[in-house]
Amino acid sequence: MPLGFLGGVGVLCFADPATSWWLPGCFFHRLTTLHCPGCGNTRAFHALVHGDWSACVAYNPLFLPLLVYLLVACLYPRLTTWHRLNWVLAGVIITFFALRNLPWMPFTLLAPPA
Repeated sequence: MPLGFLGGVGVLCFADPATSWWLPGCFFHRLTTLHCPGCGNTRAFHALVHGDWSACVAYNPLFLPLLVYLLVACLYPRLTTWHRLNWVLAGVIITFFALRNLPWMPFTLLAPPA
């Protein structure tokens, strides 16, 4: 896992997902035109690697909290065995998925910029 993570960081240091033709886009978005909970994660990670925190949050507001959760889960795996926490996390992701696809103003800010 650490080697794959470092390889991904290396690729995203040099390749911009917004302009690279060879980096895959979101298949779910192309198929349904809906934004899945992970839409914008590659661009958010690219922005994070380059230190652009505001762009990272704009591409996917849930990316940083989930990244922190994954880091804590790797360091302290016993914390993630708490079943209520996993249910809360699943509820947050499902709610985020529903809200970011609503066409009204405050919710359109949750969708990644084109």
